[in-house]
Amino acid sequence: MRRTWLVLGGAVTLIAAFVLVLHSSSNASMAQTRSPRLASMEVMLGADPQVKSTIHRACYNCHSDQPQYPWYASVWPSSSLVHNDRQTALARLNFSQWDRLTPEMSKIRLLDACAMMTDNKMPLWYYRPLHPEARLNAQEVQHFCAWAHSME
Repeated sequence: MRRTWLVLGGAVTLIAAFVLVLHSSSNASMAQTRSPRLASMEVMLGADPQVKSTIHRACYNCHSDQPQYPWYASVWPSSSLVHNDRQTALARLNFSQWDRLTPEMSKIRLLDACAMMTDNKMPLWYYRPLHPEARLNAQEVQHFCAWAHSME
């Protein structure tokens, strides 16, 4: 019986060590965000204060180089999920690196963001319960879309 407990304790120790290694490598890659750029979307396109506020509150955690990680971003396995979601989000839209887009692509990204918000696909359904600040009301979506369409 004692031997069983020793084997079980050793297995738990190995699993904990494995989790800590994965956790530290995941956090290191999440910590490597680029410094904020002056070429953000708001600066380049002159977004009005309400649009800026909405974007910073609801979008910047995933779609900018200025995330504010929640506590569970430091706990494996959720840290891996947060990291993967952020990488996907940044690949699709990064408000902090707007200067890398052509004027045509800039318009496309804004209109696509409008469509995603209008169709209630952004923020993601599983993100909303833990991030009530990211929820968008109809007026905010309408204001963002009106602004996005004015960029055409």
